[in-house]
Amino acid sequence: MQISESPVLVEGVGGGATNAASRLSGLRRFVGGNYGALISIACSAFVLLSLHPSLIFANTTTAGGDTGAHFIVPYFAWKDVFSHFELGGWSRIWYNGFPLLTFYFPLPPLLVDLLSFLIPYDIAFKLITLLGSLALPPLMYVLGRSAKLKEPYPTVLALASLGYLFDRTYTIDGGNIASTLAGEYSFSLALAFGVAFLAVVFSGLNSNKKIAGAAVLYALTALSHLLPAFFVAAVAIVYVLLGPDRREILKLALAGAVGTLLCGLWLIPFAANIYYTTSMGWTKVTTYVNALAPDELRPWIYLAVLGVVFSMYRRRRLGLTFSVVAVVSVVAFVLLPQGAVYNARALPFFVMSIYVLAATAVAEFALWVPKVVAYMGSSQEGMDFIAHDELDPLTVASFGKELSERKDRDLDDDLDYLNQLWERSKYQGQSFGLGVQSRLERDSKRAKVGAVLFFVLVTILGVVAPVVDLPSWLQSHVTQSFVPSWASWNYSGYQAKPGWPEYERLMGAMNSVGKNYGCGPAMWEYNSNENNFGTPMALMLLPFWTHGCVDSMEGLFFESSATTPYHFIDQSELSYSPSDAMAGLPYNGLNVALGVKHLQMLGVRYYMAFTPTVKAEASADKNLMLLTTVPAVNPGLAQSGSVLGQSWNIYLVKGSQSVVPLTHLPVVWKGMRGGKSDWLKYSVSWYQNPKEWGVYRAQNGPSNWKRIAPGSQAPSEATLPSVSIYNTEVKTDSISFSVSKIGVPVVVRESYFPNWHVSGAEGPYRVAPNLMVVVPTASHVVLSYGTTVASIAGDVVTLVAVIGIVELLFDVPTTLRRKLHGGRSAYLTNL
Repeated sequence: MQISESPVLVEGVGGGATNAASRLSGLRRFVGGNYGALISIACSAFVLLSLHPSLIFANTTTAGGDTGAHFIVPYFAWKDVFSHFELGGWSRIWYNGFPLLTFYFPLPPLLVDLLSFLIPYDIAFKLITLLGSLALPPLMYVLGRSAKLKEPYPTVLALASLGYLFDRTYTIDGGNIASTLAGEYSFSLALAFGVAFLAVVFSGLNSNKKIAGAAVLYALTALSHLLPAFFVAAVAIVYVLLGPDRREILKLALAGAVGTLLCGLWLIPFAANIYYTTSMGWTKVTTYVNALAPDELRPWIYLAVLGVVFSMYRRRRLGLTFSVVAVVSVVAFVLLPQGAVYNARALPFFVMSIYVLAATAVAEFALWVPKVVAYMGSSQEGMDFIAHDELDPLTVASFGKELSERKDRDLDDDLDYLNQLWERSKYQGQSFGLGVQSRLERDSKRAKVGAVLFFVLVTILGVVAPVVDLPSWLQSHVTQSFVPSWASWNYSGYQAKPGWPEYERLMGAMNSVGKNYGCGPAMWEYNSNENNFGTPMALMLLPFWTHGCVDSMEGLFFESSATTPYHFIDQSELSYSPSDAMAGLPYNGLNVALGVKHLQMLGVRYYMAFTPTVKAEASADKNLMLLTTVPAVNPGLAQSGSVLGQSWNIYLVKGSQSVVPLTHLPVVWKGMRGGKSDWLKYSVSWYQNPKEWGVYRAQNGPSNWKRIAPGSQAPSEATLPSVSIYNTEVKTDSISFSVSKIGVPVVVRESYFPNWHVSGAEGPYRVAPNLMVVVPTASHVVLSYGTTVASIAGDVVTLVAVIGIVELLFDVPTTLRRKLHGGRSAYLTNL
């Protein structure tokens, strides 16, 4: 009797087991083939989990360091800049008005604003601040793959990037998570875009689309932060020059040029107006050994040295490239003079190179060990064949010679090489060759897995252990990382800080004052204890909490305003414990009377003080009127000097109108071009001498204004006729007013910038400290912030670059060229 198999039984019993085994086998193959990518994603997941996801997705106002002030930049960037279809524009939130995002990087705030259309603004801001850090491990994995490096290279690069992110050898200079939490989120985002750019370059710019992609990624890098843009440009240039085809540099130059031109609408105004920035005079770091080789970094440096040796011996372009860049970074760190560029800004690139070279050492060791083992084993096995007459000695000698030469060669695939070798000698050496090949394949897999496991162990000990909560018996052996606590401080928000009740009262009081007494800038007494509010910069958020009515004189982007030096002079005069952040200024110390006169000159409407000494001087000043007092939340802390134990007095500054007539004609400093150092030197000297204030000093002006040498005393001038000013209206990017008599100059107490234009008057002319004077030619005058030749040129350059990108991506003119020339047109990549 014939019995047929039941398909139901096979599927239900045997088939189910087969399918399960098949699925398990498929899963193993998937994991085995993609373990590097999965590990890189796991690294990103670890970054997210270590930074408190519950706080990241909480709708709180981000605090902490510079980040707590960065919080309002995207908010007002959309309101004052992006909504006007510009990447830079005027804002009044800080420094009595300044060019927002003209000298700082526009892409990160723009990303926050775009994401905030989908999710709450507070959460969008947090996610964008972390985006660069989350993206770096997978991008480093892709970088290794793009460089055509075998495993475990890509995987250990991803693991090394995790070590770099949690590095604690520096905390503010950019790239690592500590710096990102301190305020350098633009830097970390630029670094991520830059690594993506390098991945495209390393893969080979062998098509127009790749050139276009590299150009776009380079533009995104530069629009996020210029320093990583310089770094990745250096890496790309060195990498291409070390390659076999030097013509590739032409394609890289094309990508870099197009990417730079794409940034034209921001970069050209930046370069054209660099005179109107401020150099903070950051103190140069001179503890070179401690900065470059701190204890925590030294194990990685030792591995990096091995990476350099392996790279030189094996002629690995990636390792050689980062070796060169590491040396250049050290040279820059040591030789950069004190000035606008802080020399410690070179540290992130040195430290990143160290981690990449450490990964190189581990990967190369894993690739080298099985070759040595296979070579040694093959030599012994060859002798055995000879002893048993199983192989012709001439064949063994030939194989031994080629295998010996193989040690010093750098072919991409050892298994392919052995296959080719024994294809030529298989008539007698087939079993011998297959044995060597099998051994090499087996040992290679073991070495690669071992390398990954080794680096995972290093990562666990050096990165994960200090971040996670360890048992008490282990904590004494591991130095815990401060990074998770910093993240908790930042992302729990202002609302979770001990000073929140007082801070909330203070912001509410300023909101009411603005409604009752008018909008305008406020000067507040500085004290580092204001960190109890969430950051010492907490009061920079005044315009946020008052809906743009009361602005803060102090702001975050110190270098972006030429008014910054005068603010810090005022801060020194009006604070019991000022920061004196800008180097080289002649600080007077506490002098409320002089400070208030400076506030009048700058058009500051409100003054906020809390220390008893300062309040006593302020209350005695006839130019201040006390409006309200905000009681301390915890008066018991007053004796400890805490800001939380003091009440705040809020004063109206009398005589601080936005537009006032002059009593004497200004004089023009001869030969003054407005350069930062010359203007600062003479204008600060004038600013500190009230006897000279009757005659303003100008950078230029009408021919009837007298010319004097900078620093000299002004000649006596006739008193100008009295003028009444009325109907003054101040908006974000315009100031309008009416005058009772034309021809008499008036000073506009708004920061000067070349984009200001005037109708109904001549000017505006820049006068010390950094204000504007106009000469009315009509009874109604309007100043407006608009375009300049530089901004128009930037728009044109970017438009041309966009057209170039479209051509590279879609080859739009190709068909037209063929028709015109009757043949195939050359691609740019055929250079």
